[in-house]
Amino acid sequence: MRIVEHSDTRLVIAGKRTLFAAAMIVFVLLSAFLLVNLIIQSVDRLAIFTPIQWIGFVIWAALAGGLVVVGVWILNTNIHGVHCVFDRNHRVVTLRRPYRLTTKDEAWSINAIAGVEVTHNEELNIYAIWLILRSGERISLGSASPFEEENLQHISKTVREFLR
Repeated sequence: MRIVEHSDTRLVIAGKRTLFAAAMIVFVLLSAFLLVNLIIQSVDRLAIFTPIQWIGFVIWAALAGGLVVVGVWILNTNIHGVHCVFDRNHRVVTLRRPYRLTTKDEAWSINAIAGVEVTHNEELNIYAIWLILRSGERISLGSASPFEEENLQHISKTVREFLR
């Protein structure tokens, strides 16, 4: 995550994982190649398949199709990333996050924001940055490796100062 814009009236935070998205493009292409190759290799033999061969074909086709679907879903998440805008002029905080194969916009009054918090998950050894609402609801803005903890702390401090 990084601060894209910071002025007296507007603060924009965005986070994308472009390198991971590039890896997911390769994954999706390889999975699609596996699926297409499986179908092309089997189309001439479908008429002579035994029941056990049909079961094997269906399992492999479902596995390859599932890999393509999961890969596209993860690719979408990493290409779009998170985009959060704090706007003092309009007194609103807008959060755009990936949702299924599109993005979903959520908005709150700037007065509904209690703060921002950075937490550490010991099990996974990752840091997360959370938007805390006055209602007690916590909304994830993103996560990062331990190497990026300082950056998340800086973003958290900047948001807290902006909200004052």
